[in-house]
Amino acid sequence: MLRKAASERDLYHMCTKTFTWRLLTGPELTEVYLNEMRRDFPAGGLKPLSMILTSEAEGTAHTWGVFDGDTLAAYLLMVRPEGCRVSQLDYFAVVPAYRAHGIGAQLLAQLPAHEGDAEAILIEAEMPEKAEDAAMAVRRLGFYARCGAWDTHYTEHLFDAWFRILVLDCPGCASLAPEAVVEGEKFRVGRSTIREAVKLLSSKGIVEVRQGSGTYVVTTVKGLSDPLNLRSVQDKNALAFDLVNVRLLLEPGIAEMAAQNATPEDIERLRRLCERVETKIHEGDRYIEDDIAFHTCIAESSKNLVVGQLIPVIDTAVMMFVNVTHKKLIDETIMTHRMITEAIANHDPIGAKAAMVMHLNFNRSYIKKVYDGEDPDDGTIGMAAYIMDKKED
Repeated sequence: MLRKAASERDLYHMCTKTFTWRLLTGPELTEVYLNEMRRDFPAGGLKPLSMILTSEAEGTAHTWGVFDGDTLAAYLLMVRPEGCRVSQLDYFAVVPAYRAHGIGAQLLAQLPAHEGDAEAILIEAEMPEKAEDAAMAVRRLGFYARCGAWDTHYTEHLFDAWFRILVLDCPGCASLAPEAVVEGEKFRVGRSTIREAVKLLSSKGIVEVRQGSGTYVVTTVKGLSDPLNLRSVQDKNALAFDLVNVRLLLEPGIAEMAAQNATPEDIERLRRLCERVETKIHEGDRYIEDDIAFHTCIAESSKNLVVGQLIPVIDTAVMMFVNVTHKKLIDETIMTHRMITEAIANHDPIGAKAAMVMHLNFNRSYIKKVYDGEDPDDGTIGMAAYIMDKKED
């Protein structure tokens, strides 16, 4: 468990502190995502947790935690495909109690040394003219500029947000061939660095390299959080119904494997997520990210390598259910999440499978009525129907 930051009065010597950098583990990263990142970044610009964890597992991303003793002071999520000499700073934030002391600039200056032989650091900064919080976006751009990052004048549209692509030079860039510049003096970096940057952007689907033609910016980034490009389907009700049928094929078996293979740490995390979803439902708060994290935790607890590749599909399905059901099945969600959690905690494969089937069937019944043009709130599905069936038994 990561310790919370100390109070302001304990931090007046902060600028002279020596911070410790280390890579975060999967559970630590999950905790940072749920407790820090969702506060620090707009929902439209935040990748799904499962996507981040999958990238880390595949070795194409890593996350630095910066600590003051045992207390988290900042975090930096980096993307760097294998063999690429350019790193991308995906998300960077200083914990609130450590802000306004110049620590962000200090850490950004130290980042290249921790990124090993990286020739440059790419940075995505939200465009003020398209940002929900324009003032914050302006401050971030100003911060990066003061730290030496420069604007490539490339932009990208990602997760419902628009970003500018900046570059922070790394030690060693000056040793690159001076004649290797792009568009004269415009970018001030060597061709080697540009090739690596293009490789990174291409791996993310931001640019497309066409042999013999050139490099083109892709206007819509596909396949990042939506691997099957399902969001392009116009009939969302039909898509939701098809997705729930796919989930019924997959997730009961995943829950069964999770009950067989979950570790005590997995069970503890699943209980926390179950409780978090329930609390937010009762308080009327947005709970979609926690719902996704709950299903992601089950998939990861299965310890099946292939299941990890299916998580983005499952996440897309969860997103779709919340939109289509309009959060109507909250009682059913609470009940079945508890049943799934307890079955996995008790290492009861049959119980976990049955609970997941019930959870998904509630969703399927509701979505089918929407799809068929019927009133889904007529009392024939969900908890009301479940309780009536029990009374008849």
